[in-house]
Amino acid sequence: MLKLLENKAINRDAWNKCIAKSKNELPYAYTWFLDIVSPSWEAFVWGDYEYVMPLPIKKKYGIKYLVQPPFSQQLGIFSEKIISFEIINTFIKAIPYKNVLLNLNEQNHFDGVLCPNYLLSLNDDYKILYANFSTNTKRNLKKKLTKEFSIKEDLSLHSFLDLCKKQSYWNSNYQNVVEKIIVSACKNKVGHMLGLVTSSGELLAACFLLKSSHRIIYHIAASTDQGKANFAMYHLVNYIIKKYAGTGLLIDFEGSKVEGVARFYKSFGAKKVNYYRIEKGLLKYIFRLNVFKK
Repeated sequence: MLKLLENKAINRDAWNKCIAKSKNELPYAYTWFLDIVSPSWEAFVWGDYEYVMPLPIKKKYGIKYLVQPPFSQQLGIFSEKIISFEIINTFIKAIPYKNVLLNLNEQNHFDGVLCPNYLLSLNDDYKILYANFSTNTKRNLKKKLTKEFSIKEDLSLHSFLDLCKKQSYWNSNYQNVVEKIIVSACKNKVGHMLGLVTSSGELLAACFLLKSSHRIIYHIAASTDQGKANFAMYHLVNYIIKKYAGTGLLIDFEGSKVEGVARFYKSFGAKKVNYYRIEKGLLKYIFRLNVFKK
């Protein structure tokens, strides 16, 4: 029942329907996203697209391997049916490649390296959500700022990327990928850029949100030094929480092992939810030496 399909053999309509109906739907698993971050991806398909698993293939020095694509925190197995340990085990054991570094999703409970994500449930109204903010976050939101600001909902791609390029974490090798993700996400009506601007039009902070039927993903964020001094990102996240409060959605902060970043997410009441990373073969060592990186 389990088939390994090359990219050209994948029925994209059937695949996307499976992802859309999945209880664990994530934007990273749709064909349009995978085509950007892993153009030669292959797939496991069970039956008539009842269970699917993308296999992000790369090739270096004649070696094929699986590695988690950039800007896609979780992949793994997707289905509207229960994803049992037996199903997961069948898929993982069938992977034909010796070198694997792949993140499963939160619904794929398996033996592997635990990775932290942070999720905030928006079931409650804003007053209740605000009450769960940390004391420090409430204090930062109340501080008198040096600049007046407003939230700009229709931020342009040019303005967003210009701000991203000024960040210390920014890797210019991925700029083309980021542009394609944003353009495709907006075209598919699952992407949204917003920013915090001063009364003079200066952009202090911005973020790109990816949406699914279940969650809002805090996907890419950037801030200026002035923005940091004015707690701009606190105000931007607070705005998002207030806007979507009571919708029953989740804010997915995409997690972090960096203590300061994780603390920022937790300060809004987000809870840690682990997912698993499969590491197999020499790739976990070679990858850390940058041999397989771009």
